[in-house]
Amino acid sequence: MHQSYKIYISDAIRLIISDSVSNIKADYTITDAEFSDIENYITNWVMMPRPKGKIFQFVYESNHPQMALADLARQINIVESAGGIVTNVKNEVLMILRRGKWDLPKGKTEIGEKTKDAAVREVIEETGVDELEIVESAGCTYHIFKQSGKWVLKETQWYYMKSASSKEPKPQQEEDIVQVKWCNKNDIEFAKQNTYSNIFDLLTIYQERMYK
Repeated sequence: MHQSYKIYISDAIRLIISDSVSNIKADYTITDAEFSDIENYITNWVMMPRPKGKIFQFVYESNHPQMALADLARQINIVESAGGIVTNVKNEVLMILRRGKWDLPKGKTEIGEKTKDAAVREVIEETGVDELEIVESAGCTYHIFKQSGKWVLKETQWYYMKSASSKEPKPQQEEDIVQVKWCNKNDIEFAKQNTYSNIFDLLTIYQERMYK
């Protein structure tokens, strides 16, 4: 079975780990030596000059992508996170505006906490919306970013959820959230113009799922 992992780096770079690269467009191909010293190379990639808005795609071909991902996690500190793609009875999506970009509610998984429980807790904490029902998994995203001078790999488990709540959404201001909004089809298109690459992809998959 074909395996492929898409890892976002500082929102300007995608690292694809795949057992088949024949149909994947690569700006750069990663060697085994580069992957074994990935932290150093990520720093170099981020510093590369690029045209405005250009997202570079680096591709690493591996016979065992899952093992390669695990090796990456050993090289870089990993943070486990969970979040929700929440819809209401109108099939509107719950989105938050944080640090100037539209996002989906998510947060770190606490020690010993199940990802499903973490996802529900984070949605409630960040938006005030409750009465949540998990429908199914929405997959996993991977994002590498700098934290306290070190590269960190965030692994976020996503869940499709439904909410029957009639409460007015309330932003968690201590988490720098300034707005919570139920977004219709047009709102989602607007939000995609000012969001992160991984959220853009999640919203696109949601649109294909709901509006096909």
